Amino acid sequence: MRINAGCDFELEVKELVCWEVYIRAFPQWKLLIVEFLPNLCCLNIIIFFKNCQPLAVFLVFDNGYFCVKLELNRIFCHPERNKVKSRDPFCLGRTINKKESDSSIPLRSSRNDKVIMKNFWEKLKKTGKPIIALAPMADITDASFRYICEKNGASLIYNEMVNVDAICHGSEKTLGMLKSYKRSRPFIVQLFGNKPENFAQATKIIDKRFKPDGFDINFGCPAPKVLKNKCGAELFQDFELSKKVIGAVLGATDKPVSVKTRIKAGKIDILTWLKYMKDLPISAIMVHARKLSQGLSGEVNLDVLKKVKEYFPGIVLGNGGINKWQDAYKIIDKTGVDGVGIAQGSLGRPWIFEEIKKKKNCPKSREKIFKMILSHANLYRHLEGDNLLPMRKHLCWYANGLPNAKKLRTEFVKVNTYKDIKDIIKLNA
Repeated sequence: MRINAGCDFELEVKELVCWEVYIRAFPQWKLLIVEFLPNLCCLNIIIFFKNCQPLAVFLVFDNGYFCVKLELNRIFCHPERNKVKSRDPFCLGRTINKKESDSSIPLRSSRNDKVIMKNFWEKLKKTGKPIIALAPMADITDASFRYICEKNGASLIYNEMVNVDAICHGSEKTLGMLKSYKRSRPFIVQLFGNKPENFAQATKIIDKRFKPDGFDINFGCPAPKVLKNKCGAELFQDFELSKKVIGAVLGATDKPVSVKTRIKAGKIDILTWLKYMKDLPISAIMVHARKLSQGLSGEVNLDVLKKVKEYFPGIVLGNGGINKWQDAYKIIDKTGVDGVGIAQGSLGRPWIFEEIKKKKNCPKSREKIFKMILSHANLYRHLEGDNLLPMRKHLCWYANGLPNAKKLRTEFVKVNTYKDIKDIIKLNA
């Protein structure tokens, strides 16, 4: 961006109502999204920094200041123009009129005229309680399972990862993976792929049609079919492409963007990767504290996770090896992370979220588990139809730990309909 005295900004127009600019300084940069008023001429630009991070921006005009506030990894601005700087050089989200030196103006969005609310990540952090998320799991965290986990206390929920290429091609099957049921918790859509342009297009499609609360990018999936297409943990190993992908999603939405990674993939470790991405306004990161070579088993590395928390300025969630509430607090206490992402530990035991919140075991009776099974299956039936083959894996997970579990699993793997499930439960009640 070049700024000449008495001249307008020279900008690249990305949308009719939005201008996007990269501000470079010392040598940090942020994506500045501003809806400029007509005939706005800037004389100078002042960027305030704290600990090498841009904190606030002032665009200086002949008749006052235009204050841009950088907060929570996102940038917002005042649509006001005829204001002057207060004695406080930072202002931090407010400009002050000469006649009203103590009155503040509400911070407003660049895209509309509504007062901006902080993104859900910061709201969750401000509660002072650990964030307990349902982590994304392919072919598992569908709408019915997300709802069951939400009802059992999950702070926020991730969708199973969706392929951006399929979204761009209009795949109704893939789009169907994004539907929700009576959503009340923050809902995050996780994307995977390797083409920045498709990430941008898919983000816009999903944002318009499903209105999620945030977007997440998968940089940690170990599945061979994902890795061979340079997605997931394979994409993590390409710094330049990773940065372009994240930038594409950030540029396509005003929702908070997060990432999910591992502590290491190939020769690339998470701290090196984060340093390369340090200029990107990533709101949160969920780190599976295992290497790619470990897959989904083995010891989690809490030392590395602690270093991630110390380095990364946003929200950090620990992930991996959490099968009971004590595991969650071991990670939180030893690393200082803001919360945890629960994956395999929730399979057949969605009440693990309740246990983590209450810091105690919450055992469920056989009757309550059967009731939960019927609720889960009934919800799946209403959302997906009466073919309940995909529910078989969940039924077998629920059976683990129950009396006659082997017999129940043998029967559950044969179910096709909701009636089949009801009949099995009736016989085993």
